[in-house]
Amino acid sequence: MVTTTGSTNQHGLLTAQEMAQFVLDGYIEMDEPVPDELNAEVKNDAANQPKDARWTGLDLNAFWDHSEAVKEVHKLPQFQRILKGLMGAEPIQNHSWLHITPGGHRVAQQWHVDQDRTSVQLIGNEPWDFDILTLYFPHDVPREMGPTLILPGSHLRSVSGRDLGRYKNFSGQKHLSGPGGRIIFSHSLLWHCAQPNRSNESRYMFKIRYNPSQQQQGLFETTAPDDPDIDQYFRKNIGRHAWLTADNNTVAGRVREWWAYTNRQGASSPKH
Repeated sequence: MVTTTGSTNQHGLLTAQEMAQFVLDGYIEMDEPVPDELNAEVKNDAANQPKDARWTGLDLNAFWDHSEAVKEVHKLPQFQRILKGLMGAEPIQNHSWLHITPGGHRVAQQWHVDQDRTSVQLIGNEPWDFDILTLYFPHDVPREMGPTLILPGSHLRSVSGRDLGRYKNFSGQKHLSGPGGRIIFSHSLLWHCAQPNRSNESRYMFKIRYNPSQQQQGLFETTAPDDPDIDQYFRKNIGRHAWLTADNNTVAGRVREWWAYTNRQGASSPKH
């Protein structure tokens, strides 16, 4: 699991090493968890939510509007540091969604990316803009509860969105099980799917989709184009996603192009 542990400018800028990890893996986890007291408030609000917005489809932001505690979670400095390092100074909250999976729910989702995109292709995007999804777990989620399954590196693969559902298991897939208070920042094209909840308790996960507020260049602690540490990091790790091995040369090219784009100062004005 990639976390932001080791950052030298906590609550400041996202580091170049952290951004390089995000480019390669497609996700990063906040290393300083949400305080227990705040988690308990969010879980209580979720348990007393009149109706999960997922089932009505009428108000995706229903829980955000309902819970002051969940708003406080997303104001935390350790959250804002990563968010702004990926999205810019004024991130745009596209929508939010409370996922409630009752105990005993035995059905898993198919692999997918959100918003029913039928063409999933990173290469060729001009510029290399991306959205992110934040996944917040306000309580402990052991493996028996699922929860979400992700496929690191899948954001770099050019596929048709309609084809994702035919896949089952991959070498290197990751279950996001773990203690409560964790928030994962995921590239919007990272493949993911909710897993069955085999426990007797409901599973809660709160997700927000963010859009960038500006060109995603120079938003983190940038480094020299020929930084030997970053170069060595990519050379050493480009093949660590076993399921991508056949496409290593193509993926390596995409990683280098994306890094060259994001690791330079760009336009700082917000998008309109």
